[in-house]
Amino acid sequence: MDATAGLAALPGWLDAERLRGLSIVVMAGLVVVAFVIARLAQRILMMVIGLAIVAGLFVALWVQRDQLAECQATCSCTVFGQDVVVPSDALCGDNTLLSP
Repeated sequence: MDATAGLAALPGWLDAERLRGLSIVVMAGLVVVAFVIARLAQRILMMVIGLAIVAGLFVALWVQRDQLAECQATCSCTVFGQDVVVPSDALCGDNTLLSP
């Protein structure tokens, strides 16, 4: 049985380029959440747990973002196990499209 059979598919308009940009926005949001947790957490344990969760999400998004940059060379992308459409204007196999 396919592991992703029970998961909802990503919408077609959410391609690799949009996901790369969206991941930056989400990571910036996670930095803000980490700051809020650090300022508002009264108990040190809750602060450490909250910051560890946010840091884990940040690292996971960063790794997925790097994979989106590399997928242009193979023309096949996945994000957290979900297939992502490579934009039709992308030059598959051309490593010059990789941007920071």
